[in-house]
Amino acid sequence: MVTRPDGNADEASFLEGGEATSFLVHEMEMEEQQHSSSNGSAKKSHFLTGRGLLLTAAGAAGTAGVCLVAAGLFESRGGNVDIGLNKVSGPATIEAFDQDLASPNQILGTFGQNLRTTHENAGTFAKILEPSDANLVAFSQTVGANPETSRSYSASSTIDQGNEQSQQKTTKWAVWISDIHVDPLYGIPSTPSGSACVAYSSSKVFPESATANNPYGIIGCDPPPSLWDSALEAVRKVSRKFDPDALIFTGDFVRHVPDYTENPIETVSDLIGRAADEISEKFKVLGPSAKLVGTLGNDDNPRNYQLNVTNTPSNPWFRRVGGELREAGTMPYTREEAYKMGGYYATEFHNILVLNIQTVTYSMFFAGENPDEDDPFGQFHWLEQQLTTASEKGQKVWIIGHVPPGIETFGYKALWKPKYVDRYMAIVQDKTLGKVIAAQFFGHTHSDEFRLLPDAPEGAGAMLISSAISPIYSNQPNVRLIEYDVDTGLIQNMKVWWANITEATTTTPIEWKSGYTWRDIYPAYPDPAGLTNA
Repeated sequence: MVTRPDGNADEASFLEGGEATSFLVHEMEMEEQQHSSSNGSAKKSHFLTGRGLLLTAAGAAGTAGVCLVAAGLFESRGGNVDIGLNKVSGPATIEAFDQDLASPNQILGTFGQNLRTTHENAGTFAKILEPSDANLVAFSQTVGANPETSRSYSASSTIDQGNEQSQQKTTKWAVWISDIHVDPLYGIPSTPSGSACVAYSSSKVFPESATANNPYGIIGCDPPPSLWDSALEAVRKVSRKFDPDALIFTGDFVRHVPDYTENPIETVSDLIGRAADEISEKFKVLGPSAKLVGTLGNDDNPRNYQLNVTNTPSNPWFRRVGGELREAGTMPYTREEAYKMGGYYATEFHNILVLNIQTVTYSMFFAGENPDEDDPFGQFHWLEQQLTTASEKGQKVWIIGHVPPGIETFGYKALWKPKYVDRYMAIVQDKTLGKVIAAQFFGHTHSDEFRLLPDAPEGAGAMLISSAISPIYSNQPNVRLIEYDVDTGLIQNMKVWWANITEATTTTPIEWKSGYTWRDIYPAYPDPAGLTNA
């Protein structure tokens, strides 16, 4: 046991086996405290309030381990420590954090699931851990000294102390954000009805006094920039526990009725660029290739559901938005080149082929030029080609879009035109192509859902739909993280955080809270491989 200054004991778990290794973890927010040890001598320790870090302990020759201390007291460099549940056969050293970590060769941990070397800058955070996540493994690999390499070390996602045959699995986490609908004109009557915020109904009118008393937004309206800022900062903070290596966005940066803003083309593209800038600023640790951004919602167009369908290498609107996303650092240039044709692209991530698709043209409400083409922008043909290639290469696939196929869960109305539903379902339920799809991510409905396909091949992943940051449809704002298997792409878990904006005032700040963990809500889920369509 390790004893904290407040007298509480924190557990650490250790599993023997493998070579002796010693890893260094960097945490930016560390306090140094003086306290007395059990023998009365003064000791200097590093205490991280309310959090814990994943460390490794170097034991005697022939052993290696990972140590979890669930709330944060660590001995100074060179000190010996009893690490609890299983003792190391020999002294264990817990590395201190009082040295210059400008070196590019840092080691990071994700709560007992993997370690990796990285050449990211020294500002990368160590991970926050929860006591319930203390399922750890030993590693047989020794980290190489080459700072230019980046490697993952496989670990079991769960450990049964009595079972040495635990299933080996490497999992990571990704941030998932959807339906921001940020309204820079919140508080100003800027809608046809004269409401001071964009309301769920054109007949609903909110006065300026209502928005003045609710600085983070009103249930039933699109939110001000302050809610978007708060949500992004909240998910940045909570995600430090889990070391996310990707960020997924499923569309709708911009407020509803964007066509009622001054100069909609300039306003909408500028809002997309500004929101993407903020994503890059908050998640500097993720490079542009790890930000899976690009899916546009119906409100990410100057005329809502209207968009000109072109058959040229460059569509004017997608070219404009792609430029905004590239300049913001959320879209690499090579991805932008493909994106500007039809708002879709493919990118590889681990063993996962990510297909970011454009869905507005399939909507029942789509009313642009050439609204009934059989294959708008040639995307269905492209989707079949990409899935065929993935199948041949043994890759798994994520599909990321905005408007999901099926019905809308508020009014129970169809979301896509029937011929597009039929074409899409024929592709994703194909017995060869469909089984490589590990997950589908959508937004738009502002509701937290998962959907099962009626005839998907065995092992295919489910369709997940995220709720929204915007509270316009009576939901509280929320953000989420998903855990996924890097080899299979299957979703392993999901954690949701939310805020009650009715409690936030001009004097009471908004508070983000843990909502639920998917594995806790569905503890009897039978498939240990992950969330499938079964």
